[in-house]
Amino acid sequence: MLGHLLTVILTLSVPELQTGTAADSIVSAQVTSSAVFPDARVIGEKTISSLPVSSAADILRYASSLQLKDYGGLGGMKTVNIRSLGSQHTSVFIDGIRLGNVQNGQTDLGRYSAEDLQSVTMYSSQTSSLLASASEISASSAVLLASRQPDFSEPFSVKSSLTYGSFTSPAAYCSYSRRLSPELYLKLIGDVKSTRGNYPFTYVNAAGADTTETRKNSDLFSWHLESSLYYTHSNHNLSAKIYWYSSGRGLPGPVIRQAGQFRNGDRQWDRNLFAQAQYSYTKPSFGVKIRGKYADDRCRYLQDTTDNQAVRFLDQHFRQREAYLSVSSFYKYGNFSAAGSWDGIFTRLDTDVPEFRPAQRFSSLVSLRAVYTSGNFSVNGSATYNHTSGNQSPTYDKISPFISIRWNIRDFSLLLWYKNSFRLPTFNDLYYSSSPNLNSSLKPETAGQYNLTVSHSLSADIFSGSASVSLWYNRIKDKITGIPSANQFKWSVMNFGLVRAYGISLTSENTFDIRNIALSVLLNYDFNVSRDFTDPESMWYKGLLPYSPKHSFSASASLGFGKWDFSVCCICSSARYRSVANTAANRLEPYAECDIVISRDILGWLKAKVELCNVTDSKYEIVSRYPLPGFNFKAGLMFDF
Repeated sequence: MLGHLLTVILTLSVPELQTGTAADSIVSAQVTSSAVFPDARVIGEKTISSLPVSSAADILRYASSLQLKDYGGLGGMKTVNIRSLGSQHTSVFIDGIRLGNVQNGQTDLGRYSAEDLQSVTMYSSQTSSLLASASEISASSAVLLASRQPDFSEPFSVKSSLTYGSFTSPAAYCSYSRRLSPELYLKLIGDVKSTRGNYPFTYVNAAGADTTETRKNSDLFSWHLESSLYYTHSNHNLSAKIYWYSSGRGLPGPVIRQAGQFRNGDRQWDRNLFAQAQYSYTKPSFGVKIRGKYADDRCRYLQDTTDNQAVRFLDQHFRQREAYLSVSSFYKYGNFSAAGSWDGIFTRLDTDVPEFRPAQRFSSLVSLRAVYTSGNFSVNGSATYNHTSGNQSPTYDKISPFISIRWNIRDFSLLLWYKNSFRLPTFNDLYYSSSPNLNSSLKPETAGQYNLTVSHSLSADIFSGSASVSLWYNRIKDKITGIPSANQFKWSVMNFGLVRAYGISLTSENTFDIRNIALSVLLNYDFNVSRDFTDPESMWYKGLLPYSPKHSFSASASLGFGKWDFSVCCICSSARYRSVANTAANRLEPYAECDIVISRDILGWLKAKVELCNVTDSKYEIVSRYPLPGFNFKAGLMFDF
């Protein structure tokens, strides 16, 4: 079957994905219908270590069918858009539990360090885990961050790093793990990052000449503490995590080239705390899993008029709290598997913004699922019912169906699936706009997704590889859109639009192993056409969506020779537009960026690493008027005891 084939592919071409304890492997085999994911891009720990990355967002740049929005520098916000659905349609999970943000529906992936990640998985279809939560099953697309699991065979371990990079960017990380008993393991993590963010950039002034300036107010200081506890015994598994993140950053704002305006005094402070736990009991024919989480996120936003007299002074505070509970179970009988899950999510947003009272929302999701497998053929179907109500908004009732068919023919596999998903209006959409009373009638944004994937694998004594081709089509209805009103600080939000997107994704992973030389090559290519079909009378009818390049390409090659490791990574993007008005003035130029990573094992427990980023010194932007750094470097020492 395709699931078995993909498992073999990942085992052969990405061996770092096979880390973890024996108990983890047994549990995974028991609760998975056939594969970890029907069609997913999985980037494992070894690959992560060979890439020039510092956060989860940087890792995802090397995944297919994905556009990353980067607002510049280490402190800039980074969100992900999968297959032109929009960042609000992408759910982010850490160790199986969703990271929520009911205020704006976006998760800043730049906050989550790459140091402790065992793998990052991105998929658009559906997980095959029979103990998946209802939130995970109903997600339009998902990014799964998996923390590094402890090795119960080791009494303790210490992993740490010290790095320094361009633009005055020091960072430190330390992880301490200790086995408290044969069944209990404790892990403590701490890291701190800082940058002045004062990198040079080039813009065109009013006279049409190129001018070099330095990015201002782009500093960041953040620190993060985390404690995790793992327990495993027979068929029982329990894990718990407490996470704290604190940061203060400057918000440099857009560069207005014509006016030469590139300074901004805005600042933002974040304090994020969550505690989560999950327990599972699994046997070959039956399993149950319980998840729980409480999160308390605080944000202060300061809009200062000191360096920009065109804005008004704002000092606003937001507090978002979330309580989450999930129960899931499965039962297997012969070739048939049945699973069910329920999620309850309560969120509340408090703010000192004038004229707005606290907003709260409760969502109840019920998912039912059936899987039938016979030889090389399998059918997977599910339906998730979402009932959501709030104190200031109408009640929403939606059903999200999914069906997939998989068929394995020798070394080839075929996967066909359909999903209907949606995203609810965020609290910003409903309450923090110019017409909150009218916005109470906003409809959920609905997406119909279609996909066909063909994959092939090949292995020999010194070579193993895989390749896949995906053809996909998305239809997004009742798109929630904000437009400026008479007051530029409050926008009108409405259901406005029909978007149709289609594309082709090509992925190839190959490894060569000859004696003490190991070579790994990863290639991704995407063709994506996303158009606005909202108003046939508009002169921009069928215009390409903002920030959706037709062509994008990424490649990485890693060579290991003795104690040395070399990696070359390249990312290319064709031209795209910053507005649905596809005019020359709104065109963003194509770009290509190449990075080089060199590391050497010095003493077994000590490794040195140097990252040379954007070696061609390309001047480009991913988000309009937010220029990204040119050539920069990072060097560090990694300790592993």
